Amino acid sequence: MKRILIAEQNRNYASALQAMLSGAGYEADVVYDGWLAYNRLTEKEYDLLLMEMDCPRLSAADLLTKIHAQAKVVPTVGLTDKHPFFRTDEESFTAVLGKPVRAEQLLSTIESILNKGEKND
Repeated sequence: MKRILIAEQNRNYASALQAMLSGAGYEADVVYDGWLAYNRLTEKEYDLLLMEMDCPRLSAADLLTKIHAQAKVVPTVGLTDKHPFFRTDEESFTAVLGKPVRAEQLLSTIESILNKGEKND
């Protein structure tokens, strides 16, 4: 079973994402800020990070910089309610989706990323 870490400050939205991913057969853990996401990523292996781009305490871009400095690579889907996205923000992410995200769009994006990773293994 593929493991996904969700980092989203809105607890209701995080619960909805977790239910959506669990219903699709993924193991989904939830944290509510960037530092907790960083700590979790250093403790456990995840196949994908689904993260609010403006997470409190440590932004998604800063978290990715710290993780990459440790030579760790985790495909990351950024979630944002800012439209349009800043191009520089997108460069660190495997994909960026607008909030609120539709279930079909999220699941399709995740499946595409994870299937691509399996083909490269």
